[in-house]
Amino acid sequence: MKHTSGDDIPLDARIVGVCDAFDAMTSHRPYRADMPRDEALAQVRMMRERQFDASAADALLSLDAATLDHVIGHSDEGIPLQNCPMCGPTLVLRRHHQAGEHLYCRNCTGEFELQPDPAGLRAVPTGRQGAPAQLVPEVDEALIAQTVHTIVAALPVSELVSR
Repeated sequence: MKHTSGDDIPLDARIVGVCDAFDAMTSHRPYRADMPRDEALAQVRMMRERQFDASAADALLSLDAATLDHVIGHSDEGIPLQNCPMCGPTLVLRRHHQAGEHLYCRNCTGEFELQPDPAGLRAVPTGRQGAPAQLVPEVDEALIAQTVHTIVAALPVSELVSR
């Protein structure tokens, strides 16, 4: 079996690879806390040309803090993650959510009801668990597309054409 590496890996896969790694490092997991943005960027910088394509890593590293912090937040812009008392900041609240709707923690399956709060909405535990169909994450395709587009735009045109 042939091992694919370097320029044999499609550019879009190399871009997604560095983005996915940054997202994984800065996301809370049940077994570890999330990594601060600057520490994750230091890891990307350190693994540039070893684990990550240099151009894709450089493009990610060139993004401003506000763009990266929005990606780290995993919510609509300006809406922070809500906390699960068992798992930490894992509940994604989006602009279209309304009071009375339910959110589910993908880690512990806990159900939360959205209730009005002076700051917007807050997730309140119901004591119930989500069924498998309720635990399927909502993919934020617009945020993914925007992030990939921003990174591709930061790559030199000559590199894109030569591949």
